Amino acid sequence: MRRRELRLRAAVRPVPRVPAAQDQDLVDFASVELPEGTYCKLRVEYGRYQSSLAEQAFDTPYQLHGHASVEGLTVYLAGTAVDPSGAHEGANWKFQTNQTTIVELDLSAADDGRPLTITGKEPGGKALTVAKTYDAFFRGIDFSNYDPEAINDRLLEVLSAETYVRVGAQIF
Repeated sequence: MRRRELRLRAAVRPVPRVPAAQDQDLVDFASVELPEGTYCKLRVEYGRYQSSLAEQAFDTPYQLHGHASVEGLTVYLAGTAVDPSGAHEGANWKFQTNQTTIVELDLSAADDGRPLTITGKEPGGKALTVAKTYDAFFRGIDFSNYDPEAINDRLLEVLSAETYVRVGAQIF
């Protein structure tokens, strides 16, 4: 059996996430005709945002809003944490990193327990969905007492652990 590696470079345009409902949208970020064969691994590179590359995209599904400069950053998360009980005042927070990482996703059992196989006869091609679990960035954080640098240092670790792939265009 001939196995191949599929590489996607996903850091060519911004995909900011603001409202929670928007996180359920799917965004096409790569399309390529693959040669026939069996694929066992997908490598996703999380790289630094470069506005000059983002401007070359054929569409802009998500506009950048706000005053934050994300140029050169791989992950940027910011907001205000509010205590639902009202016992504590809201805490503004910002987590960011310009470090990069490559996440290797296993495709050896991705297609109903079998490796991803391209026969060349798939009508309309075959879709892969790469997803991330964003709430994992905030697990265990007490916004009344936290170390932002320690969180910044773990951003790529969390991103790598929470990125997964599914065959098809349906996650939820």
